[in-house]
Amino acid sequence: MIKNGLVDVKPLISHRFLLGQMDQAMLLCRDDKASAVKVMMVRE
Repeated sequence: MIKNGLVDVKPLISHRFLLGQMDQAMLLCRDDKASAVKVMMVRE
């Protein structure tokens, strides 16, 4: 369903970080479980 575009999963991503910000992303996941639903790493 995701592959065919029937379900939009983009709203599920709560945060986006560049690969160079991996340390910040990991701290967020560890320390803010209430708001860090799905954290995505992206290339620059």
